[in-house]
Amino acid sequence: MIDIHNHILPEIDDGPATMADAVLMARQAVTGGASVVFATPHLLARRDLDKALDMPARVAQLQGALADAGIPLRLMAGMEVYPEDFIIEAVAAGYPITLGGTRKYLLLETPPTQLPMRFEQLIYQLELQGITSILAHPERSAAVQADIRVLEPLVHRGVLLQINGSSLLGQQGPCTEKTARMLLALRWVHFVASDAHSPRGRRPGLAKAARRLADFTGEETVAALIRLNGQRIIDGEPVDSTPHSYADVRNQRRVFDWLHKFCRS
Repeated sequence: MIDIHNHILPEIDDGPATMADAVLMARQAVTGGASVVFATPHLLARRDLDKALDMPARVAQLQGALADAGIPLRLMAGMEVYPEDFIIEAVAAGYPITLGGTRKYLLLETPPTQLPMRFEQLIYQLELQGITSILAHPERSAAVQADIRVLEPLVHRGVLLQINGSSLLGQQGPCTEKTARMLLALRWVHFVASDAHSPRGRRPGLAKAARRLADFTGEETVAALIRLNGQRIIDGEPVDSTPHSYADVRNQRRVFDWLHKFCRS
């Protein structure tokens, strides 16, 4: 399995506080089925761009610790970037903030409340630089939970979505779980990742999420969301995207309308 969203690097954001905890997270990731993990610390503002310059050295340091501990986990660099205008300049200036350093995919944090007014324009400007945006955990956003259709213009122009395994497992609350399942039903999801932050709280590992995913989708979809699409990021290849239209999923509309009411109540 390939985990494209994981805060495994120590002493850089709200992930593990020590190298020992980072190594423990890596061990948990392997036990949970992962062979590759993207280290994606938060990049919240222009002042934090020095973090990006430190990423190659930090990843190499942790990779060396994993080799010393005999943990067969490959690390890839990346960042979870807050959607602000400064990232356009950062990408143009060559800051290593894209996933895997391929300058093909950028993991954007979905704000917890409302999507920024210039969100679509920001994504368009990234497209002009050849970068596809991946929205991290949109199922946790209050705006998406209130009306999932806010994402429709984005997914139909090629924006990719990543949901958290903990959301599928109900660990982020029933509304977040139901929203994740709605996104899956619409075929708007392209990745399931751990978004792990520590070895004791939101822990690594995708095996449980993969089993839950298999309960309501096919094996081919499970393979794509857990492994194959992640490999396409590593290879710098396009990720297949064939989203349904919200209006066309008529047999699920009643469920969707109920969910919107449920999440707002």
